[in-house]
Amino acid sequence: MKDSDPKDRVNNFEEYDRINTEWRDLMNECSETPSIMTHCKKENALQKLIELNKRFDALFKGLNEYFDDKRKLFWRFYMLDDEDVMEILSIQKNHSS
Repeated sequence: MKDSDPKDRVNNFEEYDRINTEWRDLMNECSETPSIMTHCKKENALQKLIELNKRFDALFKGLNEYFDDKRKLFWRFYMLDDEDVMEILSIQKNHSS
């Protein structure tokens, strides 16, 4: 998730929304029918979970790269965890809009 290309960020946010929607739909199905065996017997259930996890991991890796880039520019960010860096960067983006 490089900061230099806003289109990449938009695409990453859209991909996150797709993954999140698919995950929530799956979890809603599970909560409606709490028997785990019902869900394990569904065709491609495991593959679906593995695919969602891979897509999420790819986005998370991009987010970590983005934070690393910001930490190189602002060395004080090295003392903060990712959640704090995200909050600071979101505040900065909101004020610059």
